[in-house]
Amino acid sequence: MNLKKMALLAEVAGGIGIIVSILYLAYEVSENTEGLALSHHLVLSEQVQDLEDNLLQNSELADIVRRGSDDLGQLDAKERYQFERYLLAWWNIWENAQFMAETGRLDAETWDGWNTALCRTTSLPGFADAWKSDLTRDHFNGDFRQIGDDCYASVPSSSGVAGNADLLAHFYKDVFENWDRDLVDKMLSPDFCSHDWPEGSRTGPDGFWDFYDGVLAAFPDTHYVVDRIVADDDLVTVHWHLLGTHLGDFAGMPPTGAPISLEGIAIYRIEGGKLMERWVVYDMYGLMQQVRSASAALD
Repeated sequence: MNLKKMALLAEVAGGIGIIVSILYLAYEVSENTEGLALSHHLVLSEQVQDLEDNLLQNSELADIVRRGSDDLGQLDAKERYQFERYLLAWWNIWENAQFMAETGRLDAETWDGWNTALCRTTSLPGFADAWKSDLTRDHFNGDFRQIGDDCYASVPSSSGVAGNADLLAHFYKDVFENWDRDLVDKMLSPDFCSHDWPEGSRTGPDGFWDFYDGVLAAFPDTHYVVDRIVADDDLVTVHWHLLGTHLGDFAGMPPTGAPISLEGIAIYRIEGGKLMERWVVYDMYGLMQQVRSASAALD
């Protein structure tokens, strides 16, 4: 490996051990391949080299990897998406090594070396939390999922109280202001449910949009303002108020063009960096009164 490039990358990424380990990995394994299927080993080494070059050329990504590997809660939704895409590329190398071992293109000793080094290299809280997301694990075959589960089982979570509060702050900023569907897919568990939704509602992002598409049809400029966030272990409470304009049918009342406001409190449960469920209370009576008064004024 090029030591100058290693030093430069360590500087770009803040000197974190994970980056140096990535670069050292190919060297470490290449020193122990005598008499083995060298060509297949070199394929893996070249893939590691590609990851190195990607970080060297993208200082923004290197910073995201540095912060995300310590704590996913330090990343906003868009940064987390970039972080997880990077990790998927990294885990693809690992799964490729496993496939080569299963098909006889790497012998047991070489596979053990790659497996041990890859697990050790990526055993950081942010990596482990990302792996434990079902959406991440589902990219891989069952045998490799078990390998990853075994590797990360003992790695502590990065999602402490502060991280969970940050996650909800980013959710309200990035989703409830811009209504970004891709971010909803990334941040909500497929099993996410909100206990204020009608009985029989779908779960996950589909259920989320079933509910909020109706809200946006009646109040297209809806956006939330966060008044306070309080976190306690895996639960985060958000005190919020909603602002919008009545421009569509709502509860049988035609649009009035009137501004509306709604205040409420939501409690979210977070697991593995994903929103799992929510309890909400809000002043629906006050909202109905606003719309009825505006409708009466038009008569």
